Amino acid sequence: MKKGHIELIKKMNRDLVLETIRNEQPISRAKVSRKLGISRSTVSSIVDELIEKKFVIELGYAESTKEGGRRAIQLGFNPSSGFGIGIEISSSRLYICLADLDGNVIYKTTFSPTNQLHVIREAIHKCIDLSPVSIQQIIAIGFCIPGTADSERGIVHSPELQWENIEFIPYMKQHFSMPMFINNNVNCMALGEKWLGKARNMDDFIYIFIEKGIGSAIMANGELIQGKDFMAGEIGYFAFHSDIKRQEITQLGDFGSFDKSASLLAFDRHAVNFYEIIKKREDAEANERELVDNFIQTLSLGIANMISLLNPEKVIIGGKMGTELGRILPAITGEVKNITPLRCTIELSSENEDIGVLGIILYSFGQVRDWL
Repeated sequence: MKKGHIELIKKMNRDLVLETIRNEQPISRAKVSRKLGISRSTVSSIVDELIEKKFVIELGYAESTKEGGRRAIQLGFNPSSGFGIGIEISSSRLYICLADLDGNVIYKTTFSPTNQLHVIREAIHKCIDLSPVSIQQIIAIGFCIPGTADSERGIVHSPELQWENIEFIPYMKQHFSMPMFINNNVNCMALGEKWLGKARNMDDFIYIFIEKGIGSAIMANGELIQGKDFMAGEIGYFAFHSDIKRQEITQLGDFGSFDKSASLLAFDRHAVNFYEIIKKREDAEANERELVDNFIQTLSLGIANMISLLNPEKVIIGGKMGTELGRILPAITGEVKNITPLRCTIELSSENEDIGVLGIILYSFGQVRDWL
């Protein structure tokens, strides 16, 4: 067998052993061996390596069995063996969060919003200095941005941040030695929901983000779908039959038809405050109720089409506007059920301001293939 194949098998076995210990802890070497069908000697060798690198710890002896005999040493995963930093960059804040391998937040802080790369770099250094973790313990850094992020080359296009094809990751790599990654903020929120939120242990779901505009992230078969140009989920460009009649041409970067009719823009263009209307829907003026009804129908149609296309287990709605949809969520759910026969749960997102940064930390951990 070629050396490359042997190394690949070793890594696969190591990953399996670690994940088994992480998911089944406390567990003995013998039970890991039986569960995975890997020889006890191979498991013991892998466990010794993981203990040396502090990813696994020995928890003590198991209780005696009825048969008696030597008690097995129980193994556990050590989430403090490595840490990740997630940085959320937006026009409203610069938010930095440091978490361990289980997503436990160790330290977080907020800075004034900025789009200056050197200021962001200095803020990261300051966060590390103030945290209880040394820079040597950090195995990855992830950035969460509004806009389009080429996650392979680290290039960002973000109108909100006034960035046009900024070589963001190449710049940061000049100042930090650990692996660094970047992704769109909606994708990061979806990953956070999968790791610690409403989509935990789900392989197929859609995350819809609604504010001034609407976007989505798609998880299919456990994988984040990003698309050829890292623009999968740009549902703001959804179009319907009425849009064809208007013959409007939408340029990349413009608000699309669905943006204008299924987000805050649907109300802003009529100088109507969505948040005030939604609180007094039954007592609102006839024209205001009509606006809400049109919004519900349009949003429901878009969600139903996505459900029919992707067959997800759940649709999660987030964003500033999305989290305020509780009063009309039953109406949206009812409309969706009338449009598509495919059944799917629709819920509002987790009320956790860390969900996006934790998502990019998870993404970064997943991308670092050699962190063992």
